[in-house]
Amino acid sequence: MSQAKDRRHRAVRLTDPGLEILKARLAEEWERKGDGKITRASRAELLAVSVGTADRILSQGGNDRAVLVLVFARLGIPWEDRYCELRQVETEDEPEDALEQEPAPSPRRRRLMLVLAAAIAAGILGLLLIVAPKSQPPLLEDPHGPVSQTLDVSRKAYHDADYDTAIRKVREAFRMAQHHALADQMAFCMSLEGDILAAKGDLEGAVESYTRATHFWGSLENAHGLASAIETLAVAEAKLGLLDQAEQHFQEALKICKSVKDPGVIGGILRGLGSTEAVRGNLASARKWYAAANLAIKEPGQEPMQLDLKALGALVLRDEGKSEEALKELQECLSAWKADGQPRWIAATLLQIGSVHSKMGNEVLARQQISEARQLYESVGDRRGSALCAQWLGSKVSAEAWRSEEYF
Repeated sequence: MSQAKDRRHRAVRLTDPGLEILKARLAEEWERKGDGKITRASRAELLAVSVGTADRILSQGGNDRAVLVLVFARLGIPWEDRYCELRQVETEDEPEDALEQEPAPSPRRRRLMLVLAAAIAAGILGLLLIVAPKSQPPLLEDPHGPVSQTLDVSRKAYHDADYDTAIRKVREAFRMAQHHALADQMAFCMSLEGDILAAKGDLEGAVESYTRATHFWGSLENAHGLASAIETLAVAEAKLGLLDQAEQHFQEALKICKSVKDPGVIGGILRGLGSTEAVRGNLASARKWYAAANLAIKEPGQEPMQLDLKALGALVLRDEGKSEEALKELQECLSAWKADGQPRWIAATLLQIGSVHSKMGNEVLARQQISEARQLYESVGDRRGSALCAQWLGSKVSAEAWRSEEYF
């Protein structure tokens, strides 16, 4: 049997009881909105699917079971298996898959496809395929608030360098968002999870989270979120030594940023392109990109990135043989990070200062600075930063790996 026929045999349709419950809930939702007569388009909007898929659902045509589960979840109806039955009828003109064969897919339909794909990739599709509804948490009338509050707790813990709490809360928020099929909140969760994993030194995990975030942001057609996720993905790739791949992602994010007015996002992408050139030894080109990044963030609220760019400029000075100037710039950065109470950034700056001392032949001072950086990395749970310091102190870091870590 062909794959197409196999998919049609697995298609399900609503039973009469399932259809009655769905129609009643749709009527309630539309009456609550009070927008006049319901149309095919507005009905599809309520179901969060395309018009064609909505028509097939309500005419008891063939659909993927997961589609029906998500539609019921969208309307706050606990799923029961009795609401659907296997559809064995095959017709020549029926689409092979409710999610694949409609022309000109709508943004909502693409969102549904990517939510399902991401859920499968995470190994948590079982949360959507509900067999015993009583075992599932209740569907909230307005779930955005609780999800956002949990995300805020995670975000604060992340900024406080409490990464264990941060990762636990962001995953809790993701489970809530997934249970309610909130693709926008799932995107926020994946982006933040990537940031936390990167801060902990788990770059491979961060790449996975950022990649999933790009799928969600892309499905939502959110240029800001997509550009940010691609930029952070590129940074993680660069730290892993995937420089060409990272540069492609930086350039892709830069194109998307034509419609984004956030100076922090634009500045971060320009910074990434500058660091790519710096790692390659193209220092003049790196300076131009860093200068462009500085221009993009010349406004209040961008002080952390301004400090970061100042430190990167100091590393360029070091590589140009201007070590005394580099030390002066980095000491100013260190004082600012200490005043702001940012242990991870203090550690990163100490590591940079140690590299300058090493370049100058001051090995005792270099080891002192890097040993202190290692202790700070360990205190905030950054295993990669701690390991890098340990490798440097043991002279086991390649020049290429060292430059990637320094500039990114």
